[in-house]
Amino acid sequence: MRKSRRASPPASAAQMPLRRKLAFSAVAFVLFFVLAEGILWLAGVDTLLVEEDPYVGFQGSIRLFEPTPDGAALRTAANKRALFNDQRFSRTKGFGTYRIFAVGGSTTYGRPFADSTSFAGWLRAYLEAVAPQRRWEVVNAGGISYASYRVATLMEELAGYDPDLFVVYSGNNEFLEKRTYEGLIAEPVALTRARLLLQHSRLWAVGRRALRAREAAARRRYQMTGEVKELLDDSAGLEYYHRDDEFTRRVIEHYRFNLQRMINLARSAGAQVLLVTIPVNERDFSPFKSQFSDGLPEAARRSIEDLLAAARAAQAAGDAAAAARAAGEAVALDPRYAESHFALGRALSELGDDEAARDALRRALEEDVCPLRALPAINEAIRELAAANAVPLVDFERRLAESARARSGKGSPGAESFLDHVHPTIEVNGLLAAELLGALEGLGVVAPPADWRERISPAVAAAIEGRIGPEERAEALKNLSKVLLWAGKTEEAGRFAAEAAETLEDDWEVHYNAGVVALDGGDLEAARRELEEAARLEPESARVHDQLGSLFARLGDAAGAVAAGERAVELAPRMAGAWNNLSSSYKDAGRPAEALAAARQAVEIEPDFAEAHNNLGNARLALGDLEGAVASYARATRLRPGFAEAFANQGLALAGLGRLEDSQRAFAEAVRLDAGLAAAWLDLAFLQLENGQPAAGLATLRRAVAAVPDDDRLRYGLGRALILGNELAAARASLERALELNPRNALAANDLAALCEHLGEPERALELYRQAARLDPALSQARANAERLAASLGKGDPGA
Repeated sequence: MRKSRRASPPASAAQMPLRRKLAFSAVAFVLFFVLAEGILWLAGVDTLLVEEDPYVGFQGSIRLFEPTPDGAALRTAANKRALFNDQRFSRTKGFGTYRIFAVGGSTTYGRPFADSTSFAGWLRAYLEAVAPQRRWEVVNAGGISYASYRVATLMEELAGYDPDLFVVYSGNNEFLEKRTYEGLIAEPVALTRARLLLQHSRLWAVGRRALRAREAAARRRYQMTGEVKELLDDSAGLEYYHRDDEFTRRVIEHYRFNLQRMINLARSAGAQVLLVTIPVNERDFSPFKSQFSDGLPEAARRSIEDLLAAARAAQAAGDAAAAARAAGEAVALDPRYAESHFALGRALSELGDDEAARDALRRALEEDVCPLRALPAINEAIRELAAANAVPLVDFERRLAESARARSGKGSPGAESFLDHVHPTIEVNGLLAAELLGALEGLGVVAPPADWRERISPAVAAAIEGRIGPEERAEALKNLSKVLLWAGKTEEAGRFAAEAAETLEDDWEVHYNAGVVALDGGDLEAARRELEEAARLEPESARVHDQLGSLFARLGDAAGAVAAGERAVELAPRMAGAWNNLSSSYKDAGRPAEALAAARQAVEIEPDFAEAHNNLGNARLALGDLEGAVASYARATRLRPGFAEAFANQGLALAGLGRLEDSQRAFAEAVRLDAGLAAAWLDLAFLQLENGQPAAGLATLRRAVAAVPDDDRLRYGLGRALILGNELAAARASLERALELNPRNALAANDLAALCEHLGEPERALELYRQAARLDPALSQARANAERLAASLGKGDPGA
């Protein structure tokens, strides 16, 4: 039998080149993909870009609008009115009605005022004035502290309310809430971009939805809280922020995704979308937090601080050229220190060099490690996405720069345009509304009279500005004070609080704000007066009692601090910061077991609260649990790598365990991070001296005195080390300086007495021995030496 053979292919196919085969396969795949996408589009399948954020998920959310009792309208839900304006619009859009939703953060809301003076309020008034024959609904859906991912989620709801237009002003709050891109950061950029590209595919959406039914939701996405939880509201506040270039890159990438999602959501609802670039106060608002480059020597850091102090003094004296020179030197020493660029930009602005000033001021924005203003990259993304999607753009950042130049002569916007770091003046909100009206005219939505700016605009402005009386203005100043306090700008907050107090004399928050400002500035008497008045006006405020606890601790009243702290946690049992402060108060009062319990409460409420872990370590250390203390301090420093105090405390615990090398490393890291930690310098030096490293100990103390020249403890420690090194003249000078700085330093007096006696100055030695014995009766050696020396000199009673 013949073996059967497989038929040979036709000669033409057999001879087809591999390249052509691959081309045919690719064409077939593309045709299939296009056909499948088309069928799914006809079937009404949306891409995931409309419904899913691959970066973050949300634990739950409540709808912004709910039906009124009669069902005829929709109104802002009562439990949302703390963050949103109270708005109302018809449930069924009437014939001929044009419905606009303004979305974004607190600027859209109208802070520090409200909707009536916001750009949405101005736009509503303009539209009704220039085209009264048409019905306009301008709904202000701006949410205080809302970032783009929350705005996009909100637009899912708003898209169901028959919108005609979305105005998007969003970009100041992208770094406001805690979130992580941990899984994405580990992922190659090309893979992330490919995954985001797939978000545009309906075929991918079908498969993803099928898979979603079988897996846990948002497995790789960080879960946001249902409502805003700002990092600055957390107890560590600004300490949460540190330089992280990769995180910043991911935030900008996430912002771009959210903006594209907003565009897609608007279009899926049959609405137009209008994007607005975000101007900020560049010239008259300093960076929230500057951070030196890693590894920058301490001498360079001190030089930068000195140069910036000189720049500020020169600027205040009107010598902008000297200010620019000093700030320029600071920039050269560390190009990543935000405050240096800000000082340089302000000086250059005064010198009239607008282009260089703008560059410096924008670099200051970029290097601010607590970026609570829209970064330049945000506005670049807005412009690029507007162009890529053929979406109309109001480039308000550039328009306001032109306006600022016309009004102030400066090329970068500042106090003439903003009330704080991002919130425009009422006038500037009106300017934006006018620009939006012009954009609507360009879209063919409205045709205002040619002379509307001359004939109609002044009347609208007068009506809007007339809505703000003394009480409303004072409330706005109070709100500004609160925002600035929250952001760590106590000096600016104090000015607004003082102005608000002139009208709102019996407002507890005004007194509270003034008290916090005074406490931060070290005016304890004023702080007590203001905080006690706040407590009288609002005895149920946990924040007031918490700050009173901090005040009493500063005054050395441990019992008062404990009582105030206990009242604070009674009023607000979930206030982690209050529990943390109470832990410190318990420790100061000699109650370590209660300090431990309070710190545990704090970390249970806020597990990533580094200061609470530090206090947990302090309580464990006081109770003799050295291993537990080391673990708590380690957790604190993992959460806050720059937490110098926790490293210093860890050094103490490690020394107690006999882990001396580890202890030295911890102390060395503490003083590297904060050269002003005198106690850590001392502990490091004495550890070195006691472990046979006299040269290292002496070198450490010399560095310490150079870093903190006016600390009597360091001068005393250096004096002792110099005695051991037989540098007696230098030792005497150091001990004398310690006593000048603190005449009550009994140890310095005793050691200087012994040195004077050794140098053959018994009269001076006797005087110092007696001084030491009076200052510290427990110093029996000082009293015994005084008695011995007095007897030898025939000087009588050593207490005389």
